[in-house]
Amino acid sequence: MIQQCLENDLVAPEWSSEASIGVTVTFRAPEGTPQAAPQAAPQVSRQVVKLLSVLKGEMDRDALQTALGLKARKNFRLL
Repeated sequence: MIQQCLENDLVAPEWSSEASIGVTVTFRAPEGTPQAAPQAAPQVSRQVVKLLSVLKGEMDRDALQTALGLKARKNFRLL
């Protein structure tokens, strides 16, 4: 197993043995290995970025709509 790891440019596994639990083999990822998990925070839409850029404290719908330059109420709902 160690030989296979080394032949494939992987870190050799770490072995430990305890009478109470038996043998444990730990495989470590090489440094710089990209994460396999997806990104924690998904990307936000341009509309959300624009909304956050004009937000100043608490604002009601009319103030937000004016700050975003949206004339019709339905446009604000589509944002």
